[in-house]
Amino acid sequence: MAYQSLVMPSIVLPCLQNQMLTDIDAKLSCGRGTFKSMSKIFRSTALPVKLRVKLFQTVIIPAVLHGCECWTLARTYVCDKLNVFQSRCLRTFLGARWQDHMSNETVRSRRSVPMSLAQLVRFRRLLWAGHVLRHNELIIHEVMFSRADSNRRPA
Repeated sequence: MAYQSLVMPSIVLPCLQNQMLTDIDAKLSCGRGTFKSMSKIFRSTALPVKLRVKLFQTVIIPAVLHGCECWTLARTYVCDKLNVFQSRCLRTFLGARWQDHMSNETVRSRRSVPMSLAQLVRFRRLLWAGHVLRHNELIIHEVMFSRADSNRRPA
């Protein structure tokens, strides 16, 4: 999207916040559509659960988290949207209903999923920051580590 070139991971311009939220909604919608189109595979008992979870992590998760390094998770409902999507998908694998009263952590531990989607986004943002820090010639590196002299006017 156009805003990705204007956004640093920790700084989002207020006018671009709505674009980011619509991007997240579009990615989640794409993930839901892909999950629904593959629902026969994910609900099938012929395939082992580990294979279905691996398929979920290699097909659905990358589609949802594409470009997540530019998202800000300052608003809790963004984290909640990501975690609700993951929990619903994993509960489909488990065959659990909402009446079973299982916590999301229990569902993730039963399916050997180490972290929630919000935690995964934070992890990927840290990886991206490390990538930027290793490249001294990038403009973002200069912006992150430049000192602002308050006595001097910009030229």
